[in-house]
Amino acid sequence: MREGYWLLEPGRARQANGAFDAALVSFQRAASLQRRLGDRAWQARAREARAWDGAGETYRRLGRPGEAADFYRRAAATHRELDDLWHTALSLDGLAGALREADEADGAEEARRHWAAALSALASSDDPRAAGARERIVAALR
Repeated sequence: MREGYWLLEPGRARQANGAFDAALVSFQRAASLQRRLGDRAWQARAREARAWDGAGETYRRLGRPGEAADFYRRAAATHRELDDLWHTALSLDGLAGALREADEADGAEEARRHWAAALSALASSDDPRAAGARERIVAALR
């Protein structure tokens, strides 16, 4: 069970170093392992969703926003089910960015809806990180 957790860090490190293919392997393996273990406890589901976020971010950095959006959608849905507002907002922000990058006809409007939902999730937080995220999202909406 811990392996799924520990695979997130190498994924982040590989992504930071530009080893995107290796990062995807780590993130997808982490998510798959969590799912295969069948542990539906809050922490296990949160780890799975964070792995999907990592895969989404990696696909965005690879210039593959359509695939990124798919992973962000899964992550956002799970974070929402877990009532994890902070991670829901981060996933929605990533999803909105990926949709805008995909430059599809309806992507811009859908991106705006997801950014608005992210702002709503962050509204009650007085965490400085949330304030920074709100500023970044408001700027993206302009």
